[in-house]
Amino acid sequence: MAGPTTVTVRDNPEARRFEAEVDGRIAFAAYNRIAGGIVLAHTEVPRELEGRGIASQLFQAVVASLRAADQKVMPVCPVFALWLKKHAEAHDVVHPSYRSALGIPTD
Repeated sequence: MAGPTTVTVRDNPEARRFEAEVDGRIAFAAYNRIAGGIVLAHTEVPRELEGRGIASQLFQAVVASLRAADQKVMPVCPVFALWLKKHAEAHDVVHPSYRSALGIPTD
């Protein structure tokens, strides 16, 4: 297992996903736009890139993008939902209807 890899994440709205290219491979977090935010449906990191912190960097970029646009996320992807549960600093971007399902206080 390799160590952490710093990646550049970009939003590819035509493909409806955030992407990071590493070693010629694409890791991504796929989403659908909804009023006031996104539904993050699926995350995929190629097997040979696993364990390098790439998914976490994808998720951090998603959170930053949502904050910048004053939007919320409905985390359907179980990997993203688990990441959100572990990162209290990102709870502010979770759509209110998903907060209790993730065990996040509803304020």
